[in-house]
Amino acid sequence: MRNRRKNNHISKIDRMVVTMCEGSQDIGVPAIIYVKENAKAALAKKLSELNCQIKYELNLINAVCAVIDPKAVDTLAREEAVLYIAGDTDAKAYMDVAKKAVCGNNQTNRGENVTVAVIDTGVYPHRDLTYRRNRIVGFKDFVNNRQIPYDDSGHGSHCCGIIAGDGTSSRGKYIGIAPDANIIALKALDGSGMGSASDILAAMDWVYNNAEAKNISIVSLSFGAGINPYSRYDPLANAAEKLWDKGLVVVAAAGNEGPSLSTIGTPGASGRIITVGCSDDKRTVPLTDDTIADFSSRGPSAYAKLKPDVVAPGTEIVSLSNNGGYATLSGTSMSAPMVAGCCALLKARNPNMTNNEIKKTIMSSAVSLGRPYNEQGRGTISMRDMNIM
Repeated sequence: MRNRRKNNHISKIDRMVVTMCEGSQDIGVPAIIYVKENAKAALAKKLSELNCQIKYELNLINAVCAVIDPKAVDTLAREEAVLYIAGDTDAKAYMDVAKKAVCGNNQTNRGENVTVAVIDTGVYPHRDLTYRRNRIVGFKDFVNNRQIPYDDSGHGSHCCGIIAGDGTSSRGKYIGIAPDANIIALKALDGSGMGSASDILAAMDWVYNNAEAKNISIVSLSFGAGINPYSRYDPLANAAEKLWDKGLVVVAAAGNEGPSLSTIGTPGASGRIITVGCSDDKRTVPLTDDTIADFSSRGPSAYAKLKPDVVAPGTEIVSLSNNGGYATLSGTSMSAPMVAGCCALLKARNPNMTNNEIKKTIMSSAVSLGRPYNEQGRGTISMRDMNIM
């Protein structure tokens, strides 16, 4: 019994961290350290004493992101204030007709006065977001710390256009779901669509701390990371659920690892938030020929028996590029902002709707494609028969 107590600190170290320390004796190991309430200041002092570099302090999940000296991990785990040391995982972006399939032809509700935070690769100040009125109402760069909106990938701009592009440059042909909605772009992924969990968590923390001041009601997440089955904590899922607890609508892509079962990544694996798989609309407006895209990740997820919640068009979607034109992309990355845009329409029509009510409405409006739940959720998103347009 004495030895078990003595070595209890070992259970506080994620296996990923242990592996990284074994292979990086002379290189700092990025980690996310969960701490007890009101203990971040004490931990910061200890990290400084151990020559570990703090990257972010996160109110959202009461944690500190830091680069740890491999020789200091064991000492840190023995600190009473430390609850768990998780790995700072890599995350990646999940790479006309669809608009009509989702919303129909007659739309008077355009998502006005609703702000959507998009955590991705940034946003290009495209005419479809800025010409009539600059609806990029905020930008924060966690990768290069630049001040002016940009997108060195194009992925984030594409997602923003699906949500809120107004079709200015295409004379209304390529128009987003909620073309009067506002966008706050948080750049946490680099030009290749890759990013660290710590940068993403810092962006989510920023949303948590600024939601009221910036009037944010919806968060769109078109990225994901693999789930560590040995970890007691999942920082990305934890953070998404904290945003949900704050009252925000959080929409996440299921991932592009299908057609195998149990391939949904984090944070989409969370049972609380809205997780979106990809349907193929065959470039036709009727839903009768829609299928589930082969690449769309399937449930069940690690944290919920049934996932995704719904699917939405995500194959060959034309939206904004980062050079002022348009681009065609496919993936659950495109499906998630489709649903985020629909959530913006619901919020615009009824600002008092809670996130749980919006999720229930989104799911109850879906049209079944006759596939198992862990492929299609409730079915493909459809707002055409709802009294919100």
